Amino acid sequence: SEDDESASGKDKISYTVKPGDTLSTIANRFRVPINLITASSNIRPDTTLRIGQTLTIPNRPGIYYRIKAGDRIAKVASYYSVKLAEIEKDNPTLQNLDLLPVGASIFLPNAKIPDPPPMWSMPAVGRLSSGFGWRSIPIHKVRHFHGGVDIAIAYAPVKAARDGVVIYGGPMGSYGNAVIVKHDSNFKTLYAHLSKVHVTNGQRVKRGTVIATSGNTGFSTGPHLHFEVIYKGKAVPPFQYVKFK
Repeated sequence: SEDDESASGKDKISYTVKPGDTLSTIANRFRVPINLITASSNIRPDTTLRIGQTLTIPNRPGIYYRIKAGDRIAKVASYYSVKLAEIEKDNPTLQNLDLLPVGASIFLPNAKIPDPPPMWSMPAVGRLSSGFGWRSIPIHKVRHFHGGVDIAIAYAPVKAARDGVVIYGGPMGSYGNAVIVKHDSNFKTLYAHLSKVHVTNGQRVKRGTVIATSGNTGFSTGPHLHFEVIYKGKAVPPFQYVKFK
């Protein structure tokens, strides 16, 4: 309908986000997969939509791709599993695809969207010695809720599981030496029982940055890393976000 479209053409719709819209509701309304909308609109699948934001919705299988600095059309075609001849056929008005200005839009017919790179990674490589949830503590003979996972590593590098800002690094009671990294308004991660902390408060870290060395400080029965994912102030199962090997 005209209410849904701010502009439309044969191959695409420019849609203006309205109150209550989500990627799922928009995808259902137009019967277009979410990944085609996000790829055509140059946004991540986990993006929170803003009212008034414009999305590009393809009217047929494929995506609209916005040219970036340094792009070569052969690489773009290969990345999205599209034949170069099909791109040229679908964009007949474009003479030399490798000379397109940054920001120009081309249609990639029947593009296959690769999985996005992971936002999270393992903080350390080792055997999981204790999982998330209720467990018994042999020393005290009591049941205790374990708000994270334990990785059995001795004095090894500990890495940030995701990009973020260090909001604490130092002694933390029964956790021993600990680091807390804030990732966004909802998520934090905690790394505990560390022998050494290698970051300072306010420091920005990338996923995979070494932030500490594991250890045996605090209430600990042996060298290991205790790792927590905290969502809106509450510890949640890390397995939902980190793929442990």
